[in-house]
Amino acid sequence: MNGVQRFFLLWVFCTIGIAAHAQEFDEQLFWQRDSAIERYAASGAYQDVQKHADAQIAFLQKVGRPDSVYRYAYNAARSMWKNKGTEAGVKRSEELVNWIMANDANVDHHLEALNDLTWIYDETGNGDKCIEADQRYLDICLSFDNVKPMQLSTAYYSLGYDYQISGDGKKAAYYLSKSIEPLLVDTFRYGERLIDCYNGQGTALFRIGDFVRAKKSLNTSLKYIGMLTDSLKVSMAKANAFGNLSLISNDEGNLIESKNYLYQSLRARQSAITFAEEGFQKDQQNRFLISNYHNLAALYLELGDLARAEKLSLHVRDLRRKFLVPDHPDHNKSLEAFGSIRFAMSDYDEAQKNFEEYLTFCESHFGVRSYYSAVANQRLGKLMFQMEEFDKAIGYFTKAIEIGQLISDDYSGDEMFTSYLIRSDAHGALGNYPQA
Repeated sequence: MNGVQRFFLLWVFCTIGIAAHAQEFDEQLFWQRDSAIERYAASGAYQDVQKHADAQIAFLQKVGRPDSVYRYAYNAARSMWKNKGTEAGVKRSEELVNWIMANDANVDHHLEALNDLTWIYDETGNGDKCIEADQRYLDICLSFDNVKPMQLSTAYYSLGYDYQISGDGKKAAYYLSKSIEPLLVDTFRYGERLIDCYNGQGTALFRIGDFVRAKKSLNTSLKYIGMLTDSLKVSMAKANAFGNLSLISNDEGNLIESKNYLYQSLRARQSAITFAEEGFQKDQQNRFLISNYHNLAALYLELGDLARAEKLSLHVRDLRRKFLVPDHPDHNKSLEAFGSIRFAMSDYDEAQKNFEEYLTFCESHFGVRSYYSAVANQRLGKLMFQMEEFDKAIGYFTKAIEIGQLISDDYSGDEMFTSYLIRSDAHGALGNYPQA
């Protein structure tokens, strides 16, 4: 058998093999499934979403259309999570992203798939993994010649958001400020996105104690809201900006202004929930509403209205149980809230129990040298001082100060000053005047 004959037979065998296993692309079936997935996802029918999303992905893989699989990565993973648990949903998302990056040549699709993976991590309480996924997203953007301004902005914004959640204010401020730069080439076209970026920058600047620039950023975000026509987006933007302005006013000691801003934020957030579609949109706005109520409870505590603070804290705890997965780290924020309320009520034993559990959580989840661990140590220091256990108070305040010195821009201003001041008083109470 000569070379030509061998080639001919090889070509015949290959053709037969392909014909035996290939499936023709049925465009009508494709769009029918696509429509069904969107419809079931909007109504929260996750069993049906998973059934159709899995079938659509398998179909696309079989007919050799890898460039369309990315469209269903999020719904396939989210439905898997809702039906079979967090671990299964996360695994499904990771596997799909890896498959897309290996088989789909379109870099835009890689970025969309990675963005969906980050949302799955975020929704399931895997914040540490968000940073890893978003760093992959940024790395691709920086190595991609045809990267779009929106993609590069998204990369920086997402990392800034991740670091904000993890308590690293310095990195959050850096990346969120960088997220604005790519969009300045056309502020009219990217006005909607600039609202989020300026709001994020304002939040991060507030965290590191730069109140003047924080207010400027937040008020800039409010100016861009006039460009929006969608009621949901208007409500979301107002809720975010007013909520953050409330926090700044609170730290400045203007509790009445803080309360007014917070109620404006609450009204806007409740409006956003009414406009949001069922499923992810509404779930996301409900999670943000929890933060509004958490901050309102803290504000009433500062105003001395303990009954209202406790009632709101119980409501927040119930909302977290309703809208967050059981192992979501935000459940532990209730420990700090109830500890503070019990402290104000002079129920020191219960306050100590809550604060100690909160500190253990912060150290294990965020790290011993995190902003949240510094705050938890400070809470225990204040409690020990009030209980006249001055040695313990000094120990906790010293830990808080040491962490603060390492992350000075994150743990600054009033928090650092208070820790130094009360630690000095504790030394004085023990007669340690040189240390005081």
